[in-house]
Amino acid sequence: MRTYLFIDGGYLRTNYVNSVRAWFGCDGQIDFRLLKKRFPDSVQRCFYYDALEDEPREGEAREEFEQRIEQDEKFFHEIDELDGYFVRLGSVTGKRNRRRQKKVDILLAVEALDHAARRNMDQAILLTGDRDFEPLVTSLVQLGVRVEVAGDKQTTSRYLRRAADAYRSLSFDDYYKWTVDAVREKSPLLVRSLNAGNLRASSVFEIGIFQGKKVELRKVNGADVYYLQIDKFPDARSHLTLEFNDVQRLKLYFELQYGEIVWKN
Repeated sequence: MRTYLFIDGGYLRTNYVNSVRAWFGCDGQIDFRLLKKRFPDSVQRCFYYDALEDEPREGEAREEFEQRIEQDEKFFHEIDELDGYFVRLGSVTGKRNRRRQKKVDILLAVEALDHAARRNMDQAILLTGDRDFEPLVTSLVQLGVRVEVAGDKQTTSRYLRRAADAYRSLSFDDYYKWTVDAVREKSPLLVRSLNAGNLRASSVFEIGIFQGKKVELRKVNGADVYYLQIDKFPDARSHLTLEFNDVQRLKLYFELQYGEIVWKN
């Protein structure tokens, strides 16, 4: 099966940064080779769509503007140089808070339909969550292309999900695995998922509520090891038990990956 991956760059960058910033303490950096590996081996080509903000921002000095453009062009060039990647750029228009990308969505839609009409691909994976792409997904399906939407679980339109053949939910775990090694090494993710029967002797020291279910935060007796446990967890068969040696990082991981816990005082 010939598969093409179409990436809405603005959508990806926004959701990636919003997800990883608290963990890394910075905006992180995506390794697009790792991103490609998280999708089926049948992905032959990846098309990355983004915008070059090639007009000065309000109050931006010329030197700052030139430096920003240079960094953005370097970023896009590095993606374009990767095996199987192709970068397509639009522009950014508007003033202050009303600045928006121009031509990017159209570029993605036109090229995806063109590849479908030419029978270049059997499957299209759209990495986006924007409902504006719902008509594109519908058209691709009608042309006989299998369509999968890969979008952030917090920001993907339900209408877009329903229009596609399949939906792949993206979360903090995905964004972390797509991050370059140098950034991950500074903030390693050592949280482990355990079976309840494997827990060492521990005591409950904090209780919370997540989506109406009781959460227990436990500490191993005589050791700096912590468990976070929820029975009848929605994303697990029966329960979820996580282990980490830093209680605050354990709480942060759960919040980034699953959502906020309301802790009882």
